Amino acid sequence: MKSKKLSIAAFLLLSTLFSALNAQTVSGVEKPKTTSKPSISDYLKISGNLDLQYDYESSEKNNGDKDEISTFNMRRARLVFAGDITPKFEFKLQVEMAGKSPKVLDAFAKWKLYDEFQIRIGQGKIPFTIENPYAPSYLTIENTMVINALSGMADDKLCPGTSFSGGREMGVSFMGGFIKKDGFKVINYEIGVFNGNGINVKNDNKQMAYVGQIEIKPIKDLKIHGSAYLGSYETETEADAERNRFAVGAEYASTGLMVRSEYVWGTTDTEKDAQLVNQKSDGFYAQAAYNINIKCSGGKTQTLIPVIRYENYTADCDIDDTSTYYLVGLGWWPEKHFRLQVNYTIKDKDGYDNLGHLVAAQATVKF
Repeated sequence: MKSKKLSIAAFLLLSTLFSALNAQTVSGVEKPKTTSKPSISDYLKISGNLDLQYDYESSEKNNGDKDEISTFNMRRARLVFAGDITPKFEFKLQVEMAGKSPKVLDAFAKWKLYDEFQIRIGQGKIPFTIENPYAPSYLTIENTMVINALSGMADDKLCPGTSFSGGREMGVSFMGGFIKKDGFKVINYEIGVFNGNGINVKNDNKQMAYVGQIEIKPIKDLKIHGSAYLGSYETETEADAERNRFAVGAEYASTGLMVRSEYVWGTTDTEKDAQLVNQKSDGFYAQAAYNINIKCSGGKTQTLIPVIRYENYTADCDIDDTSTYYLVGLGWWPEKHFRLQVNYTIKDKDGYDNLGHLVAAQATVKF
């Protein structure tokens, strides 16, 4: 009987101690925090942007024909699903809704093993040129001619045979950085193996495209870049048509001044009148912009970014086709998620008597 009473007393004592440990606050001691099951919002971020564009362009050809365009355009309508499932594993899915039908732009997973070695598997921007990884409307409304042609694979205006990829490919790449200094890596690299024939399609031959870049940052705000794309694709007459291109450039980007310049060149075998023709192309651009922050009443900050750009692109198939563009523009952020841009471009093109003029305006809403 005595033993039974002791057992009951011991049970009551343990119960009292357990209740005290789980109390919200007892004599200033807080209840230990409990961990809840992670929800999808902990690692999934949904964002996107809408770009409404207006273009007015006027030009006159050597034969006297005039080209004039005035149009509104839903340039982009994108949804982005991205996140970090773990600190070392991230993913991204970007879908373009504008156009005749939706299409997947980015769909990849990235495994961040170490700062020096990471793996990305799937579809995304290839590591070629400095400008390609940036959003097309980062500073100006559209990318430069040479980037669209040689990084975006749109170099078929004279000799059809390739299709526009937007600088993206399906494949696997390896990246990382070495020599950490003041919060940045001095040497950064990325190399990869890709299908080499655009987005959302399988490879059309047994050859792959090999792409790589290296960037050296002697100081935090300056990087010196070199990259190469070595690949082939299938045409009507050739199973392994050559498509090689190279780029060198530099960029200085501080909190205020942003300056970037690149020279890109390459050769592409393309179809011309049922024959394979080696198309040689090259281009150069230089641009500068300045970030101006304006403090307004109520503590808000608006941003203005004036930009200027010079670019030249030459495609050589059976004739020379050279274009030189001069651009001035202004970007204005009245709100954090709303941007207005205006670009004025003077176009000096072979085959046109007079200079062409393009006025482009774009409103961007980000969410």
